[in-house]
Amino acid sequence: MGARRTYGWSPARLSDAYTTAELTAWLQELSSDPANANPDHAAGRSVYLHSQAARRKMDALSWAITHRMKADREAAA
Repeated sequence: MGARRTYGWSPARLSDAYTTAELTAWLQELSSDPANANPDHAAGRSVYLHSQAARRKMDALSWAITHRMKADREAAA
């Protein structure tokens, strides 16, 4: 997909700019990227699998997916 606009990780703006499939693929890329792993989790000092920055981004994408799916349902009704 190339360089993506993040819109300051605003879920509302992300949901307007991308489709559900694009957002879901982006979320999967972030969660599977080893650079986003939490080294403290590997050492047994944390319960979080991903770094704080990665969790913030994945949270924004999850909410964007929720907003996009709601908008799609309302458009279909």
